[in-house]
Amino acid sequence: MKTQTDQISTSEKSRVDELPARGSLHTDQFQSSDILTDSKVEVTETILNDHSPSTACSNSDQATAPEKPRIKIYKRRWYILALFSLMAGLQAGVWNQWGPIARTTERMYGWTDSDIALLANWGPIMFLPSCLAWSWLLDTKGLRPTCLLASALIALGTGFRCITQSQPTFTWLVHVGHILNGLAGPVGKGGVAKLSAVWFPRQERTTSTTIGFVVIGLGLGLTFLVGPLLVPEIETPQNNGTVSSLENVTISATEGWNTTEADAVIEQRRIISFYLYGTFGVCALLFIMMCVYFPNSPPHPPSVSASRARMDYVSGLKHLGRKRRFWQTAGAYGLSTGTRDVWGFAMLDVNLKAHGISQADAGWLGFYGFLAAAATGIIVGRFADRFQRRLRLILVLLDVLALLSFLWMILLILNIIPRTKEELYAANIVKSVVNGADSPLFFELVCEVSYPVAEGITNLSLTAFNNVASLIFLGLLSIRNIGTVWMNWFLIAAFSVSILLLVLLGEGKKRSDVDVEEIKSDEEN
Repeated sequence: MKTQTDQISTSEKSRVDELPARGSLHTDQFQSSDILTDSKVEVTETILNDHSPSTACSNSDQATAPEKPRIKIYKRRWYILALFSLMAGLQAGVWNQWGPIARTTERMYGWTDSDIALLANWGPIMFLPSCLAWSWLLDTKGLRPTCLLASALIALGTGFRCITQSQPTFTWLVHVGHILNGLAGPVGKGGVAKLSAVWFPRQERTTSTTIGFVVIGLGLGLTFLVGPLLVPEIETPQNNGTVSSLENVTISATEGWNTTEADAVIEQRRIISFYLYGTFGVCALLFIMMCVYFPNSPPHPPSVSASRARMDYVSGLKHLGRKRRFWQTAGAYGLSTGTRDVWGFAMLDVNLKAHGISQADAGWLGFYGFLAAAATGIIVGRFADRFQRRLRLILVLLDVLALLSFLWMILLILNIIPRTKEELYAANIVKSVVNGADSPLFFELVCEVSYPVAEGITNLSLTAFNNVASLIFLGLLSIRNIGTVWMNWFLIAAFSVSILLLVLLGEGKKRSDVDVEEIKSDEEN
């Protein structure tokens, strides 16, 4: 006697045998569903529970359809973003550590403006030969090994600077440290949009990318605050030249330096050592924390587009090379942000020094600017998440406002407009407000226009344009006796061309279209 289950199984088998005869499903199509083990189990369970042949047939048909990915959002995504952002912020802060205290270090170690420019230039110099390797590692091996290696390089680079302060060894160790830190730069700046795509849903991607860039900005801003506060300018007799080593302090003291001045130099060196040791300690601690927990990806994707396969590395690279919209977006990003980053961060003190603005005032200008950028960056990023299909328009408006604010600040710096400290601070804050969110929006826009190329190669290729522009800018500054006035008009020209490229950027299919189409399909069903 057959059991009820046997009867249902027999009924189901007979229905499946009839399918080819009806012409509704080919035999090879049905056999291909054998790999869907989970779907077959679900069909059997439904049959046994419902005892309905019609339900069984319906579920069998569904088993042959492509299975939708399971979408899940994890709370731990914010912790992962925090660790990554801290790593990126530290890398940026180490890159900019000497610029805000340029006047003191030039006198202490016998450096020049060209030496400060070279230290900053190691970032773009080391970016270019390592960019492709980092993008390959990020797209093929994932976030964890890439970020651990980058964090290790930052910690190692800051550690080298703590070995000794004896000249000329100290100067060489500082350069080695900046080379190692520069090698980690592509990950710090180019990896945040990749992390957003892997861990965050569509409606949070721009916000999370913006948070990463805000922390980078805060890392840069802290160097403008902490550097001049810890290492203030020192007054030395003008006829004694610069002090290049601890041994020279004793000699100089016998040639006109009084004991107080010699002690001040020794104290400054001690403070700089404390500054460097503290930086190394924070970088080493972060590396340990990332070793303990920093997974490659969540167990389930946060969006439909995150679950879709991307082009392989070589195909993606070739696709970017042929894509005109990528070149326009990358060119606009590189020209505007590459020159802006050098003008406003690494060389701000050098530029302002030539116009009688003190190191302390330059430091406060930089710090207040970053606070303003952090506050507005997150707001604009959240707004852009709600209007993802209007990223290009938002960027055009931001760049136009940035151009006007930079022009205002430059006219004040050059004293073409009568300058007061209050006006200079106001111009800098306005400039920082409108510049606070453009970088993350560029990264999200280039991911949109380059899809389905993987985010790693897309973002690091974009960052390469930023570093090429920075390299050219700093390379020109390394020419002795070139001055600093040209820096201001170079910046204005770069933003003007960037705006033109964005205005001419055409429309096309975007990454967000995949998520929007899926949402519409679910609503219709």
